[in-house]
Amino acid sequence: MISNITLGKSGLPEYLVSGRKVGSEYSRDEKDHRLFIDGSIEALSDSIEWVQKNKNWKNSYYHSTLAFTHEEWEQLSKEEGKLQEVVQEYIRLNFPNHKLDEIIYHAEAHVPKILYEPKRGGDAKYSETELIERHPHIHLGISLQNALYSGQVSVGGIAGKASHAKSIEFKQACDEILCSKYDLIPAVAGEGKEPVKRKSLEENLQIWDRFKSAAQGRSKGKELKSSLETTSIDVVDVVYDDLPKANPPKLTRINDDEIALKNKAKARLKNLKKIYNPSEVEKQIDGAVMARLREIDSGKLIPFIAEYFGIPADKIRKSEEGENKIEILQDGKWKKNSNTDFCSKILGLGRDETVKLVGIFSALDSAGVGVEKLRTTIRGKELVKTSQISHSTN
Repeated sequence: MISNITLGKSGLPEYLVSGRKVGSEYSRDEKDHRLFIDGSIEALSDSIEWVQKNKNWKNSYYHSTLAFTHEEWEQLSKEEGKLQEVVQEYIRLNFPNHKLDEIIYHAEAHVPKILYEPKRGGDAKYSETELIERHPHIHLGISLQNALYSGQVSVGGIAGKASHAKSIEFKQACDEILCSKYDLIPAVAGEGKEPVKRKSLEENLQIWDRFKSAAQGRSKGKELKSSLETTSIDVVDVVYDDLPKANPPKLTRINDDEIALKNKAKARLKNLKKIYNPSEVEKQIDGAVMARLREIDSGKLIPFIAEYFGIPADKIRKSEEGENKIEILQDGKWKKNSNTDFCSKILGLGRDETVKLVGIFSALDSAGVGVEKLRTTIRGKELVKTSQISHSTN
């Protein structure tokens, strides 16, 4: 395995999709199979944009690549969830001052369709006619925006006074720990360079602990807090206040009437301001909140969305391609969106309304208030009577 990490200002999400770069004549679809692994490219893109608009930072994100031999890739990719595990372990090792829920990131793999490509422009290591072998690799983008604190996300390669040698020492320790855990082969020295001096796992763990202690001594800034509070108010009553108490909501015919669904969404949300009504300062925090909302398991939100907006169960589902996205059947086609894009594009909600809706449904799920319980709680005895009558006539 060979890893690399750099800083960037803009362009990473677009590059991952298009594949266009200096020295390459192929598009992404022409040269690679793209495989989603973890995180959200939409969240990463939104966060990078937020940093550029709101922060005077030199860079906006980290860009890591992890390249594997074909044998290593076959080993890692045959077990479901293993690639996600590798990515999260890489983040844990390289960013020891941060928990995963602070990190706004996206990881995807590129498995080559084209196995050889001409050298990159300006690379003196290769002749004009020489081809470079392409290997399966993972791209990991990590925003500098911290989802929970006001300071920047920072890699952990500083202990005492910063130096290039210490950064290399930290990176090598992280790589060798990762390789040891997943039975990978650490990178060898490039042509003309001195051989890499390997350390034992115990030695690398000691080095990593030293850097971890130094990293955790750095301030992450103030903890960000949102107005989304559910402890002092009956969330169920507020969210469902405008639903009929005795009869289920009328099912929306979403296959041919998108406007009706958007109108219903607007009407349903009139009471949510009682729970969440952000100030102008808090709306800046919502950039991080929105990113986190994209990461919430779509499968947990869908039952609430379907119930609240009267969407038939066979017309809405979680993406079948392994992505954390919501699919809805409209005009005979399945449309796929992230949690927040579903709210804005399909339901026609604004930014604040999206934060309210997704945040509250997530809170309901976390509180163990399932949809079935809500049906009986909100509509009470009338629903029970209806069910009993239907049962007795069968």
